[in-house]
Amino acid sequence: MAGMGTAFSVEQARALLLLCDDVVLSYDQDEAGKRAVRRCIDVFREAGGRTRVVAFEGAKDPDEFVRKYGADRFKELIENATPDIRFIYDEAAKSTDISTVEGKLQVKDIMIPVLASLDSEFESSAYISELWRHLDVRKESLDRDVESYRRRLRRASLKAPGYKKPENSNTTGYDNQLGSRVEERPKRGNGIALGRQRAEEGIIRALVEKPELTKMANAYLGESDFADNASRLVYVNLTDSLAWTEDHEISGWVAEICAKFGPVDQPERVLMDCVRRIKEFQLKELREEMKLAQEARDEQRLMTIISEYQELLKQVKSTRGDDFDSSPGDFPGREEG
Repeated sequence: MAGMGTAFSVEQARALLLLCDDVVLSYDQDEAGKRAVRRCIDVFREAGGRTRVVAFEGAKDPDEFVRKYGADRFKELIENATPDIRFIYDEAAKSTDISTVEGKLQVKDIMIPVLASLDSEFESSAYISELWRHLDVRKESLDRDVESYRRRLRRASLKAPGYKKPENSNTTGYDNQLGSRVEERPKRGNGIALGRQRAEEGIIRALVEKPELTKMANAYLGESDFADNASRLVYVNLTDSLAWTEDHEISGWVAEICAKFGPVDQPERVLMDCVRRIKEFQLKELREEMKLAQEARDEQRLMTIISEYQELLKQVKSTRGDDFDSSPGDFPGREEG
């Protein structure tokens, strides 16, 4: 059957899954086509199914490939299609040099939300094992990052007004990381502190004003640092390429955020101020987690959180340039919102 990316719904995916066990996706090979594949992966994951993806070279779309190389060649591609999560990793790895620390971090920032959203512990563990071997990092560090992201998702979801756990939350996290429906536009806010949402919008505004600040932003932030659905999706597209300008949905969100935030005279300063605010909110969240761990007398969890806190504190200090007490209980960052 032929689908149109964002128009494909969860209900349609469920209907298809009643008719077949093996779903293979094949879209155009440009950036817009790859985004459509990722959204479709998410739709099927929410519907409770997994997919495989056909990737090919030498043609811009499946129709052209069949015309040039024949149906038998295309059938071979279908038989050897890539599992959905592996496809996401392969695309992330192609976009950077994973032999460098920066490249490993970029791939990690893409994959952590994906792995954290998987309901199956076995599937999540299997992919984490693959990822740490490919990136040549410690498995324990990936486990901690995935669990930390899951905690943030739970906090954000529970704070959302009228939150209700979706019928099937087994999604890859591209358009549905906080339980909103894939076919619906991500809702703004979701119980997020206004100060934090404003900071995330400020990041977007600064990057639109001065795109060359992308490298600076990536040095401090990853996809998982954004609590607001729309801001996260826009940030991923802004830092990925200029292809977002051809996506009417993404460009519409960018215009909305820019209009809401207002003009920016000093984008570098705005960027760093907003980075610092986001990190300060994260520190506040970790302090709350420390209290819970202390009350539960969970020493192992407490030590893990303290380690995360100290690392995050270093990042905040690097954006401030001033000295302040590094004690978890005495951090003077503002906590409004």
